Amino acid sequence: MLERENYITENPKKNLLAEPSLGDNSNKSENGPEKGVKPDNTDGLILGKFKSVEDLSKAYVELTKKHGIQSKEIGELRHIAEEYANHQAKCRMHEQRLSEFQELVKKMNDKYDNENYLKNKEFRDILMAAYQGFGNNLDVDSMVDLLEKYHNSRTAIANKVNALQSEADAATDMLAYTNGQSKFKGSKKRLYEMTPEELNKALDELM
Repeated sequence: MLERENYITENPKKNLLAEPSLGDNSNKSENGPEKGVKPDNTDGLILGKFKSVEDLSKAYVELTKKHGIQSKEIGELRHIAEEYANHQAKCRMHEQRLSEFQELVKKMNDKYDNENYLKNKEFRDILMAAYQGFGNNLDVDSMVDLLEKYHNSRTAIANKVNALQSEADAATDMLAYTNGQSKFKGSKKRLYEMTPEELNKALDELM
């Protein structure tokens, strides 16, 4: 028993039953507060930055204002980017159209660069009007074919009219003169120029 008491007395740090002293720092870190205990905010700042709720409110209003300005700027930048993209698309489209037009002009020059077509003002006017309607999709060969068919049909009609007028003139001359004397009295019109009444009257005179 004495040995046990002597051991405890001589080795107090090894005494498992001994109560910790007030100066015991076993629950504290070497450089900080006790574990599990939040440090006190010695400055008294809200969120570590603001001295009062009013300051926090002002900061929030300012932040909201900046956020609105940034949102507006982002919207404007998006609009500019969209316009730029549209402009780029239009440029590519114009480049393609120009290339197609140059190819169209080359084909026309190879076939129609002569006095009857491209060097003829009326043909160029028709070609311009057709291009404004069809653009680079204009089929010049088909257009020229239609123009030639139309021209030939008009020429044929004109030839028929001229032939009929020649026949009428010949008939008028034959009926109007016998032995160098005119049997028409006071009328110098051709048959095709007379009204039905005048024609009937002239025929009555000849019969």
